[in-house]
Amino acid sequence: MPVASIFPVLPGAPRPSTASKTGQAPALNRSDSSRQKFPDPSAQRSLSDLHLYNMAQAMHKSADRLLDDLADHITLLGTPERAQVLLGAAQNPLLAEQGFARTLLPKLSATIVGAPSATQQLLVKWWIECPGSLLLDRVVKPMLGFLSRELLATKMLNLSVMNVIKVLALVEEANQISRALPPESFYNQLISEKMDVQDHYTAWRQTHMMHATRREMQEGVDVPFSFCSYPFLLDARAKSNLMHIEARFQMEQSVAQARMEQQLYGGSCTRKDERVLTVPATFPSRDLPRTTVAVRDLPGTATAAGQGSRDASKEGTSSSSRAPNDVRQQDQAVNPWSNSVSPPSAVVAPPAAGRRVSRGLRDLFLNMLRTSTGSRSVRSSNDSASDDTTTTTRPDQGPGKGQAEGPQDGFSLPSPSDCPMPGVHSDMSIVRVRRTHLLCDAMAEIGRQFKGDLLKPLRVHFIGEDGIDAGGVKKEFFLLLIAELLSPEIGLLEQQEESNTFWFKQAKNLSEEEASRYLLLGVVLGLAVYNRVLLDFPLPLVLYKLLLGRGQQPLGLRDLEDMQPSVARSLRALLKYDPMEGGASVEDAFCLSFSIEMVMQGGGRELVELKPGGDDIVVSSENRHEYVELLVDHLLNKSVAPHFKAFSRGFRMLCDGPATRLFNPQELERLVCGNPHLDFTALQQNAKYEGGFSSSTEVIQWMWEIVRSVLTMEEKKRFLKFFTGSDRAPIGGLGSLKCVVQRDGTDSGKLPTSHTCFNTLLLPEYASKAKLASLLKLAIMNSEGFGLE
Repeated sequence: MPVASIFPVLPGAPRPSTASKTGQAPALNRSDSSRQKFPDPSAQRSLSDLHLYNMAQAMHKSADRLLDDLADHITLLGTPERAQVLLGAAQNPLLAEQGFARTLLPKLSATIVGAPSATQQLLVKWWIECPGSLLLDRVVKPMLGFLSRELLATKMLNLSVMNVIKVLALVEEANQISRALPPESFYNQLISEKMDVQDHYTAWRQTHMMHATRREMQEGVDVPFSFCSYPFLLDARAKSNLMHIEARFQMEQSVAQARMEQQLYGGSCTRKDERVLTVPATFPSRDLPRTTVAVRDLPGTATAAGQGSRDASKEGTSSSSRAPNDVRQQDQAVNPWSNSVSPPSAVVAPPAAGRRVSRGLRDLFLNMLRTSTGSRSVRSSNDSASDDTTTTTRPDQGPGKGQAEGPQDGFSLPSPSDCPMPGVHSDMSIVRVRRTHLLCDAMAEIGRQFKGDLLKPLRVHFIGEDGIDAGGVKKEFFLLLIAELLSPEIGLLEQQEESNTFWFKQAKNLSEEEASRYLLLGVVLGLAVYNRVLLDFPLPLVLYKLLLGRGQQPLGLRDLEDMQPSVARSLRALLKYDPMEGGASVEDAFCLSFSIEMVMQGGGRELVELKPGGDDIVVSSENRHEYVELLVDHLLNKSVAPHFKAFSRGFRMLCDGPATRLFNPQELERLVCGNPHLDFTALQQNAKYEGGFSSSTEVIQWMWEIVRSVLTMEEKKRFLKFFTGSDRAPIGGLGSLKCVVQRDGTDSGKLPTSHTCFNTLLLPEYASKAKLASLLKLAIMNSEGFGLE
């Protein structure tokens, strides 16, 4: 058979001559000509696929032989020239093909794992310089895909899987330095979702306690395998679950120890551990005397753990519900910056930073009514409904007999030491605060705790309010407290305008009182993380890096750029400056020396030398890299070292377990502040409905349309806070929230209410979409405080 009949002529290819003996081309009919010009497309595709298959098979055979040869001469791979062969093999495009990867990746990973440590370090160095897209497509994705397929197929950990994970650990080590890829690029969804979190965590802890000391890990001693040893594979949600398992274990241990001490010693037990605050902490105010958080034994602290009232023992069994603005107690003429109460003629103290307070004729009338009559509670038309959210005290039950206190006027609220709620309990750590004195009450209550008591579950009690903390009360407590702590009048942190983050004020040394303030700030952050409360606490990424101990690697310009972009850009310009192009030397163009003028914590300016005699050393082309390194180290380390030391000590009182070290800085930031993306469609898809509502109910469809399309972003955050007690999404996003919308009667003028402890929204079945939008906005914009139904 002629060759031309097997291989059709491709378009554009030269055709063989078919001239007759006479030298003239034979006549071709139209069908023959068209068949030669336009061959069968299916045949052409088949031929192309055959060529590709043969080429791929040849490449696979060559790669397989190369890996076998590298494995046979693994001890000779210590030089950069030979190690480059291994680098090329790790970027083979065939690894992205499932069929080829199944045979090539086990050999490749075994060779890299068995290679000399010098070879592995060379690979890490080259991966640091590798472009992010190339690293992701050629190395990370093929290995993650191999892991998922093998684990699904075998349902077990084999040597190939473990070797691939160890190679991925080297790639992730390089990425920590280069930051070419986000941490999410290394997550394995199958491992994160299907891993038995508790079993792996328990095995990991036991292994590390018995065998894996730091020295053994460095010497390469093999220990039982656990995914927790390779945390980059776990997404932030899985790590969060691990950390909360650890926190729950600590809580159970602390409660069991307190109960045992109560049974053995009763009220005469003497605690061996220290209180959180051993030195008084002062908090400066505007033009008022400084508020001092004193170290003293408040009433109740000398009693044994567990001698609380019946209310405390039942705390957490009832839900808190949000009430509208007309039942607030904080709108009084009370000075929030001192322990004294201002006279009625005093100016009303401004609200905490970041908190928007609605004012209107109705609020003004209610405030006048409270001031003139001294009434303990004021009911609105909405409160007159049968399911009133405001609870009053019966005449035969005074405060302190185990019943709810009922709303009180701001002038008559007792201090934490005088309120009926006990200060200690064997099963919980109790914090009692007045809204009008939130900062000084909170700091005093936290400071008086024993360190062991902080490890118990936290319960917050707002004095004068009926809400019992099953989760929602402490959410609002932290929200208000952080706003107070970040206010400029307190002066703990200063805002970085460009990055909208907060950083320590610079100072060489801190007094014991000043250090106590930063210690309490760290305790507040750790207490929130320990009790699973999200915070609006915008800290720069470098602080989380330091908290995790990642500061062992030198901090660089990229870390400074996250907080002070303009300063970082100026330093980059210094490093890139070319005297030949600029027409002047570095000395003449920048006029810098190894000294800087800093604004210190007290407000004064001080000349700081970056090295001994630095004021007399001029920055030049030869020493400019040293100047940048010293300046970055000063700004991020030395100038705030005493602040961070105290802050870190407070944070580690609650968050110093092994699970904390599983996080990278970005994940720890999300653990503290939540997910910045608010996906209300995911919240809707995950919502449950009770009381006769369903996803197809008209008022439910109206509500979600209003939330998605009508509300502004600020109003959406307020809706989320009204619904769940926090305006931030958890680390797994809004789709991970378990929320319930419950029918609260037929159409009426009642405002929507919510049980924030249980993420439950109580919604009347309004007759129109306009009425729903109006009352929902009114509720979410004027909600603060708690009452019992």
